[in-house]
Amino acid sequence: MQDVKEYREAIYQAMIAMTDAEGNPLVSAEEAKAILDGFTDEELEDGILYNSPEEVAGFLLLD
Repeated sequence: MQDVKEYREAIYQAMIAMTDAEGNPLVSAEEAKAILDGFTDEELEDGILYNSPEEVAGFLLLD
């Protein structure tokens, strides 16, 4: 199982790597950090077993 700090970092990396159809970033590094800071470690732990970091990034930015 992944450590929650590693999971948080992987979500962050996935978020800043996401781009629109023209290749522009969907969020800045600062925006991605602010979004993730809104979640506690306990909240993120709930998703470790069920959602990949890329899936969580998609949920946070695209839904």
